Amino acid sequence: MTGRLRCTGLLNEITSFQSRQSLRFGTLRCSLFAIPMSTKPKLSDNITKQLDEQGISYEFLTEKELLEVDVKWRKKFIGKRTAPHLEIFRWHIFSFQATKSIKGTDANKEYKKQHPTDIYIFNEQLRYGLKCMKQSKLPNIEMEDFFDDIYICHHNMKWTYVITHESPALGPYFS
Repeated sequence: MTGRLRCTGLLNEITSFQSRQSLRFGTLRCSLFAIPMSTKPKLSDNITKQLDEQGISYEFLTEKELLEVDVKWRKKFIGKRTAPHLEIFRWHIFSFQATKSIKGTDANKEYKKQHPTDIYIFNEQLRYGLKCMKQSKLPNIEMEDFFDDIYICHHNMKWTYVITHESPALGPYFS
């Protein structure tokens, strides 16, 4: 089931209803409400809308291409280094300073200094991946409701720019 997550309350139970699932652990209660398919936005909609508005050409990666990009990204920016919860959040490699990076507004400035080139954009869960073709400028991605972690990287992995769901407290990061 897909939907929106809302967390409140307390208790320890799991309940399921036809249109609602509820998970309760300790003092946190999370409810997942189904969204009708006709109104459910795709995770990539916010990103592609911004790219369209900026006149940036892109194509969706196939699942195979996306997995290849992920392997290259992990090899370049994680390698054999470790950080807590790295299997869930790649960007912890930067927040726990296991890989050298620039953070915050300095990361934004460094990203904007990069020469336009082909880039990849993907999210933490690898639910989508985009290849943006070389333009006169790199895309300016703004995240209003930081519900996702967005990875932007040079096509040859020369650099990466990560916008986390914790921004601006943690991130963005440039490496």
